[in-house]
Amino acid sequence: MGQIEVRSDVAFEFEGFWWDPNKNGQSEPTYGHVRFEPSIGITLNLVEWQGEYDGLAERDLAVLHGQTLTGAPCTIFDLINVQSTGHFPAGHRGSEWHSSVMAYGALINDRDAVPVRKVKVSWRGLSEWLATATQDHKGSRAGLGRDDVFEVELEGTKFIFGFERTEANDRFTDHQTWTGSVTVELTEPIALSEFAQSYLTPLRNLILFGTSEETVLRSLVLLRLDEIESGLIGEARALTEWVVQDAARPLTVRRNPYAHLLMPLAAWSSDTGGFVGRWFKLHADLGEAANLFFGTLNNRPGYLETWFLNLASFTEVYHRTLHNEPPLTQGEHQASVSQMLDALPEEKLREHYERRLEHADEQGFRSRIKQLFRRAEEAVDGVKLWRKADLPDELLETRNNLTHRAGAGDGTLEGSNLFWATKRLLVVLEINIMLDLELPLDVVAGCITQRYINDVGVFGAA
Repeated sequence: MGQIEVRSDVAFEFEGFWWDPNKNGQSEPTYGHVRFEPSIGITLNLVEWQGEYDGLAERDLAVLHGQTLTGAPCTIFDLINVQSTGHFPAGHRGSEWHSSVMAYGALINDRDAVPVRKVKVSWRGLSEWLATATQDHKGSRAGLGRDDVFEVELEGTKFIFGFERTEANDRFTDHQTWTGSVTVELTEPIALSEFAQSYLTPLRNLILFGTSEETVLRSLVLLRLDEIESGLIGEARALTEWVVQDAARPLTVRRNPYAHLLMPLAAWSSDTGGFVGRWFKLHADLGEAANLFFGTLNNRPGYLETWFLNLASFTEVYHRTLHNEPPLTQGEHQASVSQMLDALPEEKLREHYERRLEHADEQGFRSRIKQLFRRAEEAVDGVKLWRKADLPDELLETRNNLTHRAGAGDGTLEGSNLFWATKRLLVVLEINIMLDLELPLDVVAGCITQRYINDVGVFGAA
């Protein structure tokens, strides 16, 4: 990508000239300096920006096109003008702009609608997820070697998992690095926003779930934009690095530094092709609830109660979506509600109870969470001890007290008790997800053992 290393996980800077593509050719190129830091984003300092003289100094810009001093085309999106300075009578005027998204290698007019057909992406943790071996009672399953490639096709979309080698050499040293990546290739271009929602987000969440570590974007390369005919793309190179401020803060210290992964690729060594399809289907079935769960895993809330309530909410949605067992048929429910309402003497009472009886045929949270605990017991015996120690009931009481009684109540778990109860609830969800991905029981047990072997508080006394 030219003479500088441009990625979303490293700091870089360059100089160039910038103009507004929405000025219909009337925007004169203006000198500017770009600086990117992963936890801060993009800072662009312009000198003598003509918007200063057009009375637009405070205006935000949707798109700004540019070219580096080495000739690379660039686009910065959604710029916010944060300050302007001037030195009169003979000094220059300057303005500072902030952004979080840039395309290095192309001039693009719409960040969401730009058509893409092939993308190569890497996240923190992907290398470890691909390479880590896993063990169960049948022995060890190896991960991908640095020269291995795993390919799978799903409904016309091709996925290629593997490693890329980079070199940093000088006169006396030869340093090589292998970094995991995934290439996703479609038969026809689609909008980048749709591409991200359909493919990149599920893949990222797979790495997050499999490693149990915070994951952020390392690199996102749009391949072969120069071959796509679209009015949304001006000049483009074969490789366009899509730079995103993926973390609004420095990364947390790794909670589980890839020594004990939950579900590496090696866990699926006997059925990797089918596994990819099942993951995408599960992710689609969960819909927006997937964002609640994986967002909580990737950025644990600062308050323990928020962490617990997020997982408790997801538990209910997860069960309702995948394992719902209504105690009544719809016909039985409607007939019973009608009889109960007809027995009431006043319209006021009928209106009041009609709304409350609308969902009376659904399973309650107690029933749902106990069923998920029982499913988890099939793979991991230790979960049975939690259930027999009334952990599901304690979780229910805590959720009800936090949501309806401001946390008041004798049954509310607090402090370390709530912490370990929440971690155990997460284990139950992890087991259920792996079972719904059709991992064999012994493999699920091996994954849980590998992940929590040193976490004595989880499988200690309930």
